[in-house]
Amino acid sequence: WATLRQLWRRQFGVDVIAVLALVGTLLVREYLAGAVIAVMVGTGQALEGYAQRRASRDLRALLERAPRQARRRTPDGGIELVPLAQVTVGDRLVVGPGDVVPVDGTVEEAVTLDESVVTGESQLVTRAAGERVASGVVNAGAGFGLRATKNAAESTYAGIVRLAEEATAHKAPMVRLADRYAAAFVPFTLLLAGVAWLLTGQFLRAV
Repeated sequence: WATLRQLWRRQFGVDVIAVLALVGTLLVREYLAGAVIAVMVGTGQALEGYAQRRASRDLRALLERAPRQARRRTPDGGIELVPLAQVTVGDRLVVGPGDVVPVDGTVEEAVTLDESVVTGESQLVTRAAGERVASGVVNAGAGFGLRATKNAAESTYAGIVRLAEEATAHKAPMVRLADRYAAAFVPFTLLLAGVAWLLTGQFLRAV
């Protein structure tokens, strides 16, 4: 049914061949071959669905852990909680224990960070005062001061989220490649089957 819906929308993919082969096996009563084709197509669709769900789940996890607010120092020495969109370059922020670093910046004192989400490094990392840190890393030690060098939209974590969204929205390169050649591959397969039927006089050979 999924393939028929694709054909109705004028989307021709390589699954057309599988469906035609399945119909052919039923006509010639080769039920075992038909079952194998059905299992192959069903397994492929199941794996594709799993990959899509996994990508969506990972993207949701990225979005859920993205900070929404930041603690910013005020001119009078206090601290105010502001929406992340209001953070600008040069702002002095405070990152509490366990907090996600909201924007790219330089640390004002030595800090201990969990950078696994951004770099994949599983061990805690120590950064000295004046070193740059990326948004998205987690403060694994005491609270520290951070001077913003980028706003939220231009920071590392926002870039990671954008890439994940783009990857989820687009088909994989190999899927695009298969769809691109399906327009030629399907007629070629049908032609080959037709030649086999013509030379042998047996529809079974075409299947």
